[in-house]
Amino acid sequence: MNARHALTFRGILCIARVVWLSIQGISPQEAYYAMCGDRLAPAFFDGPPGTAFLLHCLSIATAGSLEIARLAWPVLALLASWLAYLLARTLYGETVAGWTIAALNALPVFNEHATNPGPAMPTLALVLAGILAAQSAREGRRTDWTIAALFFSLAALFRYEAVLVPFGFAVALLIPVFR
Repeated sequence: MNARHALTFRGILCIARVVWLSIQGISPQEAYYAMCGDRLAPAFFDGPPGTAFLLHCLSIATAGSLEIARLAWPVLALLASWLAYLLARTLYGETVAGWTIAALNALPVFNEHATNPGPAMPTLALVLAGILAAQSAREGRRTDWTIAALFFSLAALFRYEAVLVPFGFAVALLIPVFR
């Protein structure tokens, strides 16, 4: 699957997810995140504040419309899928990259988080962007380490577990097989 076909595939899936969201009503989980976005705090009972801050910003951009703000999640899924494609293409080639995004988009958990506002999709996109920047830095662009650290830090605002990704990447750099 070349880059143009992969982009077409991801675009069709994004449109399908937007259509799916437009015919669905707002779920209690979405209403909860919108409520947290209205009452910002440094942390919430169920996790870090990233999702609430993102929904707050989207609410401002969409004039308070949760129906429009929640359409950002299919776009985040498109972004995460594109970043996964770029990472797989960088590491393994174009054929593997095509199969990677096909497999990623076939996962029920990915599709669930692509259509339900929550912390998983922004975290995935930021972690993939951080790994791409770290891979770029590993190949010789020294300033990309700072960008990778920024993406990993932002990912930790959505899920605390994202803090473990840079450590895993550092361990992978130390193992001779991955060098």
